[in-house]
Amino acid sequence: MENYNLNIQQQISSKAVIQAGYVGSQGHRLWRFFDLSEPSQAQITASDCPNGVATIPCPGGAITGAYGVPRNYESNPLRCFYILQENSTGKSNYNALQLSLRITGWHGITSIANYVWSRSMDNSSDGEDFEPNAAQP
Repeated sequence: MENYNLNIQQQISSKAVIQAGYVGSQGHRLWRFFDLSEPSQAQITASDCPNGVATIPCPGGAITGAYGVPRNYESNPLRCFYILQENSTGKSNYNALQLSLRITGWHGITSIANYVWSRSMDNSSDGEDFEPNAAQP
């Protein structure tokens, strides 16, 4: 992980100070979790039914997935089992603009107004959730 920031502060009157800052971070070689037996988009489209129920079960019957919901994907025998891979190819990135206005002693009142505009992106925040295929990146 790398973290960095830059802040600039300016006193605009005897009782008011404004501050602007940039904050950022980057993560490299983060752990990612993949389901190697996940069906392709063509297989998913081919098994879609108008009523939303897939009718082509795995060999040996349907298996149960998250929250007891039956998993009826395609007739690929590998789909009935999870083949999982974990590697360290994940990345993360965070950038933020932070603004602050501090007023002290104005008619006996001290106040601070803050504003943050930020964006965080990554491809590995799910990590290992112990619920297969629940929310893999």
